[in-house]
Formats: sequence, C-alpha cells, structure tokens
Amino acid sequence: MKLKGTDFQITVWKEISKIPYGETRTYKDIAVAIGRPNSSRAVANACGKNPYAPTIPCHRVVRSDGKLGGYSGDGGIATKKRLLEEEKKSEFVIANELQNPDRQKAFTFSFEDISLDITRQLISSEQFAKLKMLGEAIDIKDKKKKLFEGSFLNVTENRFVTHFLERNSNSVVDKTNGNKSFITFLKQKKIKNLINVGIGGSDLGIKMVYHALKHESKGPSLINISNLDFTNLENTLEMKDIKETFFIFNSKSFSTEETLVNLSFVKTLLNNEGLDLNDHMVAVTSFPEKALEAGFKEHAIFHVPNGVGGRFSMWSHFGLGLVASLGIDVYLSLIHI
Repeated sequence: MKLKGTDFQITVWKEISKIPYGETRTYKDIAVAIGRPNSSRAVANACGKNPYAPTIPCHRVVRSDGKLGGYSGDGGIATKKRLLEEEKKSEFVIANELQNPDRQKAFTFSFEDISLDITRQLISSEQFAKLKMLGEAIDIKDKKKKLFEGSFLNVTENRFVTHFLERNSNSVVDKTNGNKSFITFLKQKKIKNLINVGIGGSDLGIKMVYHALKHESKGPSLINISNLDFTNLENTLEMKDIKETFFIFNSKSFSTEETLVNLSFVKTLLNNEGLDLNDHMVAVTSFPEKALEAGFKEHAIFHVPNGVGGRFSMWSHFGLGLVASLGIDVYLSLIHI
C-alpha cells in the first residue's frame, strides 16, 4: 500500500504498523521509536490524520496517562475502545485454546500430499466458524468454479484473473525454454550472484521458497532487495564482485518507486565500472514498454501477463531468479510437472 501524507506522517504510520496485535504503545513510545522524542504531540496529530485506520492500527496508540486519546477511524473513541477490547479478548481466548489438545486436530487440514496446520494462528474457534459461514454466504465454491472458467472476477483492477494458467503444461514449457537460455547466459558470463529487486508479490514468494530450498541451489546465490534505501543494496554489494553479479528487476507496473530508485543506482554503478548494462540486468514486467523507456533492450525483458496477481507471481517469470539459482529440475518439481 502506497501511503499518502507528509514525510513525518508516513514515518509515524509505518512505526504504528509494527505494533503487534493485542498490544499498545503510547504517543511518547512512537516519538522515541522514530528518533523524535520530543514530538509526542505531533505523533498524536499524525494519528489523527491517519486515513488508513484500522489497517494502520492507530487504535493501538494511547496516552501516557492511560487514557485512550483520539481516533481517526469511523466511530471515533467508541470504535477505538471496541477494537482494543476485542483484540485483548481474542488474545485471551486463543491463549486458552492453545492449551486444548483437540485444537490441532480441528485446525489441521489435508488434501492429497499437502497438510496445512494453522493451530498457532491468532484465530479462535468462534472466529473460524464465522469465517466458514462467510465463505458459504458469498458462495466461494461457485467463485472458484468461475475462476477456472475464465470469468471476469477482478473488478477492482478491471482485469481477468489468470495466475492459475502459469502452471499449465504449455506455459511451463514456454517459460522453461526461456529459463534455459537465461541460465546458459549466466554460466557464460560466470555470474555468481543474483540480486532480485522487487517488492510485495515480486519479492515475498521468491524469498520464501529460496529460504526453504537454498540447500538445493545449483546456481548463483540469490539475494532479495525490497526497499527504497539504496544503501541496503550498496551494503549488499560491498562483499560482491560487481562483474560476477546480475540484477533482476521485478515490477509488474515498472513504475514502483522502489524499482526505479534501485535501478538508477545500479545503472550508475555499472556505468562507473565500465560494464555493459545488458550483460548485467533484465526486467520482468507486465508493461514491457515501461521497461523499454527505462533503458532495457527488448531481449532483456521478460513479460508477465497482466492477469497474474502479485501473490501468485512466483510461478510466472517473476520467479526467474529462483529458477536460475535452484535449477530447472527443482522449479519443475515445485509445480508438479
């Protein structure tokens, strides 16, 4: 979610987002945490301007004297009080349920060779029952059926939903052929380090799978960069030989600030070393024209269909770095081909 506000407000809101469920902080705590210990009143004002409540949980920020303070969300103080009480109650109920030996049986589900255990998730039996009722009320089985029939479902972004097609045999064969050429190129260039630059869906799934399977790696090491602070990238590269490093810029829109800031830094770095940009970076995007505008050659752009949502993008070309590091065989085994 891209936040809109002053720099100070955004800093405060990001700090508030770190407050764990069921806990509270004072305005003073937030001021100290952001390095502005004398700005408690300004922090309170930023909370009052928060348009993202309760997603950004400013209801968890209270006064130092124990009073609730204000609340910018719908319902004002009454809503703030209710949210805090519900979180405390839910935390208490779940803590008790975790002692119940039958909880694991009730919260573990199996399908073929997949087992899902949500025993430790912060959800009570009552909440889970309501969630199932909601699924029935909105007829989620019918929505799943329509998804696989190719119905137009993503009305908020005005596009089809096609991520499941990335796992069919034709799509996998096409991507595998492209991946083989890319892996061969990396070997020819003696690349030892892959830097995956992306955020959200362009980063999280890739990071998760690599963390779980990096012991299977047959290729270059894979490092994920997912923030605006290019010093993070700079520090990462201090111990790497830039000539042995390749950058994969993952961005569906190719207009996200994180991508463009890091791209500018990498271009400067490669130019200073006298290296050919096209030998050290590729773009993965749903909008290849944006990547062309950013300076990538056509052969250095991997296309992802616009119907692939971020959380499912690992199966598309956004998983390019994962495939190159772990190897084609591991990738194919992940999608049961």
